[in-house]
Amino acid sequence: MPILEEDMDYGTMVRRSKTHKCAACGAGLGVAWGQSLGYGAQYILRCGRKIAHDVINEPRVSARDRAMLNTLRGETGMDSTALMKMDEATMLARVNKAQWPQDMEQGDRAMLATVAVSYGLDPLLGELLVYRGAPFITINARYRKAQETGQFDGMEARPATTEERKQRDAVDGDVLYRCEVHKKGIKMPFVGWGKVRKTEQGGSQALPINSDPHRMAEKRSEAMALRKAF
Repeated sequence: MPILEEDMDYGTMVRRSKTHKCAACGAGLGVAWGQSLGYGAQYILRCGRKIAHDVINEPRVSARDRAMLNTLRGETGMDSTALMKMDEATMLARVNKAQWPQDMEQGDRAMLATVAVSYGLDPLLGELLVYRGAPFITINARYRKAQETGQFDGMEARPATTEERKQRDAVDGDVLYRCEVHKKGIKMPFVGWGKVRKTEQGGSQALPINSDPHRMAEKRSEAMALRKAF
């Protein structure tokens, strides 16, 4: 049988569906509403091929996700100090190796190189990009920067409860997450909220906000909490 909410919370199910596969047949995993499948009013994590399979296997991690995991473990190849010592010409070459849209203006690339050197960010690992004409620091950068302080003591994000959704004016169709970041020596966690409004969704499935609004809301909550903490 599939994995039920009593054994794994919804947020973890969503994350595992992106990073793991079925141990029995190697198929991808999916999160489904259990009521229509005979498992009651709860979410389930199931094999995408056969619902009877109930064991998940090793992560199927993309290169970009692997880079994110490395930052959380403190295993990145270059730290902020090394990146800030890099001259802009060398950093520009690093920018050009990243997975940027082919039509990005050279001026935008140069801007990213300048920002990357100034703040010790690595565009090759997706820590910095251009969004609506301005430099945008991604969640990968915030993970690594927090780790580098030596004060990062853990982070946990989850979907908001029904009461929390009411308190933060989330309407049907909105996706709301709550994140806690823990810092060494500080008793109370730093809390961040991330919302993807229903009105933001509905476009191309090529955009993460439409293909995986839960992960987008989760990242927004993580970014807010990390900004508060560090």
